[in-house]
Amino acid sequence: MSTTITSTIALLFLLLILPLAWFFYSKKRDSWQTSSNNGRETNNQQRRNPKRKGKRRKNKTRAKKGSSKDTSSIQNNDLPSTRPSVSFVALDCEMVGIGRQGINSMLARCSLVTISEDNSNVEGDDDDNDVKVTPRINVLYDVYVKPTKNITDYRTEYSGITSDHLARDDAVTFEVCRSKVISMLKPTEDRVVVLVGHALKNDFQVLRYWVS
Repeated sequence: MSTTITSTIALLFLLLILPLAWFFYSKKRDSWQTSSNNGRETNNQQRRNPKRKGKRRKNKTRAKKGSSKDTSSIQNNDLPSTRPSVSFVALDCEMVGIGRQGINSMLARCSLVTISEDNSNVEGDDDDNDVKVTPRINVLYDVYVKPTKNITDYRTEYSGITSDHLARDDAVTFEVCRSKVISMLKPTEDRVVVLVGHALKNDFQVLRYWVS
């Protein structure tokens, strides 16, 4: 019974925090689009109505030397700004106790979930500006981790972990789990990962992996 309650609480927590993160990201994305449009309009107005500052005679030669730089800056402004996509990922680790009285922690389970747009359930017409896309929770990674040391406390009432879970055939080693998590959270040029969760410093410590 305690295992079911713990799992239910963890699932409710993830289902609550991911939609909130998606909501704030949507607002941030709208502000990015608005700022980029305002920047294009400002650049167009500057090209139509150029302003000259300073004394013309003294700065005439300097203007000729800097003409190439000005041209390159205008060309860079004309190029469309590409922003990387943002992925929200929630991390949760379950630990068991090792050492005397089980006060030290060892990784026993690791879970990664994300939120994405569900295009199959879209409300509104194509010509309607108020099109709503339903967010969907996707499980990216969920594994039990084989113990590397002798377990003195399974902490079942908190972690839901028992000896049967760690003896399963699909349980992976700590090195496999750690390398998989690192590869999945690694940012790229076109993708930024925003990691969310509860007391992530404890998860980082047991994974031996720290994210800025």
